[in-house]
Amino acid sequence: ELLLSDNSRVVLRESGLTQGRYEAPATFRGRVGLAYRLRIRFTDGRTYESSLEKIAAAPPIQKVNADFNQEGIKSIAGNSLVSTMDVSVDFQDNAQETNYYQWRTFLYERQRVCGSCVNGDWNVAINDCNGYRTGGVITPIIINDYSCDRPCWQVFFDTKLNIFSDVLVNGGLISKKPIRQIPFYVENAGALLQIQQISISPAVYRHLNIIRQQSESTGSITDVAPAPPVGNIRNVNNAEEAVLGYFAASSISKTTIWIERNQPSARRITMLPGGRALSPDELSQDPFTGLPKPFRVNCLASPNRFIAPPEGWRF
Repeated sequence: ELLLSDNSRVVLRESGLTQGRYEAPATFRGRVGLAYRLRIRFTDGRTYESSLEKIAAAPPIQKVNADFNQEGIKSIAGNSLVSTMDVSVDFQDNAQETNYYQWRTFLYERQRVCGSCVNGDWNVAINDCNGYRTGGVITPIIINDYSCDRPCWQVFFDTKLNIFSDVLVNGGLISKKPIRQIPFYVENAGALLQIQQISISPAVYRHLNIIRQQSESTGSITDVAPAPPVGNIRNVNNAEEAVLGYFAASSISKTTIWIERNQPSARRITMLPGGRALSPDELSQDPFTGLPKPFRVNCLASPNRFIAPPEGWRF
């Protein structure tokens, strides 16, 4: 049982779609200025409870900037540079108090390849790869790419934590706060980017900052391994238990923009792993079994892909 409370009680019900996923009623909305607490009860009697989290208002995003960067990022292989559109935002910070922010972005791209197999073929029955039956003989690495069976879109999430404190600029106009670098892909000229600007509490900021520092630290073999960051959830029956995870209550300001990538001088990579070249499977049958092979793979074989274009997509 999960309970979310302010002055009233809201029961979070388990989602009928995904076991173990709980959702608030569709009409429930957190209110700016109120503090919320999460309580979790297990059937064996264990009870976990979070600290109170107060919702602060997230200021609106005033402007989104997208600037061409010829030498934006290193390729995954690290031996070349890939051009990017560098996205940033402008917003007016609240001068009444110290504020803390987090940004999340969701990049929607038209996906052309829905399946790739290394030393194997795509098996429609299991929506996955079957390895070649080589009888134990070592073979060179063969990659087979399969196109999508219909128009298909995929969402790419952030790979880095993006948080910010206004301690040094309290109440000022925040201009061109970097949000995300969008690579130039061979497959697509345009892409859709959703930006979420999130107000977070000082405690959430400190927690995320520890995670960010640990993820960005290279360290050395003599360094002591960092302790996992403990969140704000505790076992009310056992104060000694270290509980991972964090309950946060936030407000979100969001916007969606269309990214044009039509600069002729841009250095591009493919959307495939490592930016490698496309390697289509040109054989009509499995060389070991003689069975026919599919040339197209179900778009929905991945949970991050969609067959309906995202709202705001330009054809």
